[in-house]
Order: sequence, then C-alpha cells, then structure tokens
Amino acid sequence: MTSRVPLMRVGARMDVKTMVRWAALLSGCLLFPAVAAAGSWRHSASLAVSGEYDSNVHLVANDEESAWIGVVRPSYGLSWSDGRDSLELGGNVLFERSTESVASDRNDPSVFLGWRRANPRGSVGLRVGYAKTSLRWFERAEPEEPQEEGPVVPDEPEAPVDDPRLYGRRGSREVGSVSLAWSHALAPRWTLGVDAGVRAVEQNSGNLPDYGEQNVAVSLAYELDPRSSVFTRASWIRNDPDNRDDYYSTSAVLGVSRRLSDNFNVSFDIGGNHRSPDGDGIHWQGGGAFGYRAQRLEVSGSLRRAITASAYGGFVETDSARLGLGYAMDDRTRLASHVNCRRARAAADSVLCGAGASVSRRLAPSWTGGLSYYYRLRDDEHAPTVHGHIVRLTVSYSWSSN
Repeated sequence: MTSRVPLMRVGARMDVKTMVRWAALLSGCLLFPAVAAAGSWRHSASLAVSGEYDSNVHLVANDEESAWIGVVRPSYGLSWSDGRDSLELGGNVLFERSTESVASDRNDPSVFLGWRRANPRGSVGLRVGYAKTSLRWFERAEPEEPQEEGPVVPDEPEAPVDDPRLYGRRGSREVGSVSLAWSHALAPRWTLGVDAGVRAVEQNSGNLPDYGEQNVAVSLAYELDPRSSVFTRASWIRNDPDNRDDYYSTSAVLGVSRRLSDNFNVSFDIGGNHRSPDGDGIHWQGGGAFGYRAQRLEVSGSLRRAITASAYGGFVETDSARLGLGYAMDDRTRLASHVNCRRARAAADSVLCGAGASVSRRLAPSWTGGLSYYYRLRDDEHAPTVHGHIVRLTVSYSWSSN
C-alpha cells in the first residue's frame, strides 16, 4: 500500500475536525491584524421554511413510499472589506422532519471562513469549510446481486455529486476542506493561476470508506482581445481511502472562451485524463457551456465529461448535460425551468435525469414565496427504471445591513 501523509493516517473523523480547527486557528492569526484595521462591515441573515411531498422518497421500483417533508434552514453571514482585503464568515443549519418510515431527525450544520487580498496584478485567497450532511444513501452491492433499495434523489443537497451509484439508506457524511487560490498577471495579457486544496471526508454509512483528497491545479490564460481568451490547465488529484491503495488522477485541458455579445458568452475546453492504478490509458474529458442574459430572459446550458472522486474510493467518469431557462414576468415574479441528466460510467452504468419548473414571487421587500415541481428518473444497468415526483412550497425571509 502506498504511504500517506500523517494528516490522513489517524482516521477521517479526526482528519475532518482537526484539520478545520487548525486551519481556522491559523486563518484567524493571519487575518486578525487586517480586521483590526479600519474597514466596513456587512451582516446578512435569512430563514427559509419549506414543505414538500415526495411520491417515491427512496426512488425504488418496488415498495414505493411517499413522504411529507418539512425543512427549516436559518443562515447568517458576516463580511468585512477595506478595499484591499476582504473577509467572509458564514454558516447555516438544516433542520428536517419527515413522515418517512425510516426517517431520523436531521440537524446538519455548515460553516465557512474565507479571506481574499487583491492587488493591481492579481489576488490570493484562503477558504476553510466544514459541512455535515445526513444521507439517504448506502453503498451499492455487486452488479450481479439483486437490488431492493433505490437511489437518493439526485437534486437534493444530500446527493453525492461524486458518484450517483448509491442506494437509499440512512447515514451521514462530514467534509472538512481547506483551499487556496492565487492569481498573478505576468504581462498585460497573460495571467497565471494556482489552486490547491485538501479535503477530509468521513462517511458514516455502511462500509463506504473514509477518505482524504489533495489537489493542485495550475492554469495559464491569454487574452486575445477584450472579448476572447484561450487557456490551458493542468491538475493533479490524490485520493487516499482508508485501508485501501491510493488513487491518482492527472489531467490537462486546453480551452477558449468568447463573449459573442454583451448578453451572450460561450466557452469550450478539451483534454485528457489518466488515472492510476485502475486507469487503462488516457481518456478524453472536457465540454462546453453557454449563457445568455437579457433584460427579462436568462438561458444557460452545458455538456461535459469529467473525472470526479468516488464515494467508494478512487475516481469515476461522468457525462452530464444541463439546460436552464429563467424569465422575469415583472419586478416581483419569476419563472424558471431546467432539464438535467448525468451518466456514471462504472462497472454498472447508472443514469440520473430530472426536469423541473418553479415560480417565485417577492411578497414584500424581505419576503419571497415559491412553488416548484421536480420529476426524477433513474435507469441503472441490471435494474428497472424508476420514477418520482416532488412538489415543494417555500417561504423565505432575508435581511442585510446594507
């Protein structure tokens, strides 16, 4: 087995909490002199309350169960800036209660601390975060074994975006992260960027392994003209699940972005990825995206193949597509819809698709109400196709000191 850094050798539970504590302490020591200087403060708070009906809460083919779910999510943010340095501190807690037969109360906190310093030629930033998520998912058995449980709802925050091959059971996931972003203008048209990060993930759900992840990415961009630029990016990721060999992913891409008009922009990138020790050569990755924004209308879309961390350890290749549409009927009412689909290429391929529509209205300067509908479809290899429907009603309140 390959060696690991000491941080990841003591178990992911200690990794998450120890890493966040030390990172927050170090950040506080570095940032206190700046915050003690003159600057402007801004406070913000919000409270969202929602009730929803889910026709197939576990998204299974047999023994479907519907559920009523109530959610309360308070959040608070604090920011400071003096023109050169800026600091952000925020957090929220999700409280959920459900009529689901196997439900347990969910009280999930999330906090972050971020700092950024700008100068005439670039910027540097540091961000520390911690999040706990209660899950409805469990590891999938081998493809040849019959499955009775269904997967988690793909559009919910709890759904693991890194691997959609997971089936519904109760559990929790804790993630601690530290990230650094640096950029510098080498010349009037050349910009160099470096991003680095560390994550520690604890998965209290069945036999899914705890794992750590370290990543580094270096990018170089060249501005062809005020509307166009080309860029290249190289990245390296190490994934080290507990009691398993380490996995590595190396990628390089070349891309271009173009602002076709004041309202319309497009981007495209393509490159290759190599994984070890389970890779079988170089696989292509990349994709494209577009965005259009007018006075009342917004349209966006993307198509992408990517390599992301798997909840089983290692990496998984995914293809994804999304199309979104938004329209402001007036200053208070907005309509939105979207369609998305994602395919995970693994031992047994899995496809998650969904389509939704919503309407929101500003009831008062600080109050907003909304009604949404979401349709879900899952098509797993060696398993029947399953469907589900969600209807959600939300009322939210927001406040800011400015």
